[in-house]
Amino acid sequence: SFIYGIYMTILLNLSIQFVRAKLQHQKALLQRHNRDLNSSIVREDIEMLNTIIASLENKINLNSLRGAEGKAASTYFEGFRQLFGSEWKFQHRKKRPSPDPIKAILSFGYTLLAQSAISAVQVVGLDPFAGFLHSYAYNRASLGMDLMEEFRSPIVDRMTLATFNQRLLDSSDFKRTEDDGLHLDRDGRQRVLLEFSRRVREETVNRANCTRSSFGNHIESQARLFVAALRGRAPYRPFEI
Repeated sequence: SFIYGIYMTILLNLSIQFVRAKLQHQKALLQRHNRDLNSSIVREDIEMLNTIIASLENKINLNSLRGAEGKAASTYFEGFRQLFGSEWKFQHRKKRPSPDPIKAILSFGYTLLAQSAISAVQVVGLDPFAGFLHSYAYNRASLGMDLMEEFRSPIVDRMTLATFNQRLLDSSDFKRTEDDGLHLDRDGRQRVLLEFSRRVREETVNRANCTRSSFGNHIESQARLFVAALRGRAPYRPFEI
């Protein structure tokens, strides 16, 4: 129907903004760390991310947008891998079980971030399971995952880099699982949890509206902006660091 078409157009436009913000933040992280590293691989990945970002406006449905997001993820993590010391083997393609320490920290951090986003969605009165960029799956809080996209790199990816660069963990903090994966032991999880909590409390400026607040407050503010956009009260402006 006509109304359904309008609704799907709104969701597509919101999804494009979520993905664009995510990719812009990923590109900024690579650019920042490649100033000293000066890696040709990272430079090429940054150029590819620019190309993908420029193509987003041409996506006509969610499936094509998800395809672009998948290509961008492969590109980004190829560059992201270059930012770690050679002693840490980072295999981003394998999701579960986590095959290496870096992936274990990223997975744990994304889980914590999803919980924060889900809480923000619930605070503003939305159903965290009613997402659209992330398609429906049983017991998956898809809308919470949609909202967290633009915060992955500023919070979790930067936290992961700092964790290894500052040597807050070492190999003794990881245990091998029966299915040949790695997971953090209790002390390691506690240290990462404390670091994540510190990051969420850290204040930063959202350049989209020039407001300064903690990352945690910014997540809730974006949830409120999302509600306003759904109701046609105001355009959605992604978080911009």
